Amino acid sequence: MADRMPPNRRETQNDGIRDLAMPPLQSVLMILRELKVTLFISKDRLIDCCREIYFAVDNFSLPTFLIANATLRYLFQEKAQASQDPLSREEYRKLSQLCRDNLETAMNKFNVLAPPSLEKVEAFILGAIYAIEVSQPMVAWQLVSAAAGTFQTLGWHQLVPKMDSATDRKIALFWFTYLLDKGLSLRLGRPAVIHDDEITLPERFDKADVPGGWRDLLTQWIRHSRLVGRAYQDLYSPSALRKSAQERGERARNLMASLKRIMDDSLIPLGKAHLMERNTVDFGSALNRMIKTVL
Repeated sequence: MADRMPPNRRETQNDGIRDLAMPPLQSVLMILRELKVTLFISKDRLIDCCREIYFAVDNFSLPTFLIANATLRYLFQEKAQASQDPLSREEYRKLSQLCRDNLETAMNKFNVLAPPSLEKVEAFILGAIYAIEVSQPMVAWQLVSAAAGTFQTLGWHQLVPKMDSATDRKIALFWFTYLLDKGLSLRLGRPAVIHDDEITLPERFDKADVPGGWRDLLTQWIRHSRLVGRAYQDLYSPSALRKSAQERGERARNLMASLKRIMDDSLIPLGKAHLMERNTVDFGSALNRMIKTVL
């Protein structure tokens, strides 16, 4: 992470990661051909990252390396869990572990103070999801804070929604960051980085390649995360703790009423999402399930 690195180090020089072993190209091609379902990193985006690494003419960036290994790790893990052949299962497990080692190496080299870019936000969020998975919430907080700061620096929290994939990608990444920011804020007892009154984006998730049921459910998660942010401000922040027990109790009851409304509104999209998941056996759902668990 950045506190382990000299401030003038640039991750685009990749600090020797080009010399790290990667899974065999044929194994990666097999994964990419089978991949169907994506929620966070699209199949085309993953292909681009793998192409930059496996057919590099110049140095590829550290974020590209992190994105590829973070995503491939989950995909090989899914193959290992689904395989009926012990030898194949062990081979997939080893490839998943190799990608995990590469991911951790990249995270240790990553500089959160590097110039902002969309690619870096993707890397920040994938790194944060992994950090939450391995019970390192402070690392996750550092990465999510860096992602949130990038959005604020570039003004993407105030984008005008357009019907194009680049804008959809930015908006989707913003809301993923928002969900993580609010959740970690309450968990760690810290104020969220993203302030609700600075957001002008509509509270909805319009990413075209996400099925409708999940889009509706993600929209409810945005509402829930806003409520989580209020819970910290109204009940656990230093100013809230100075309020009387009676006032905090009233705030808690108001929050509970709001939560019940969100839960009621989530029943239909939750049912649709679960139905789609039961009826879908497409390869690539492991990372999706991890993201849903984290959020």
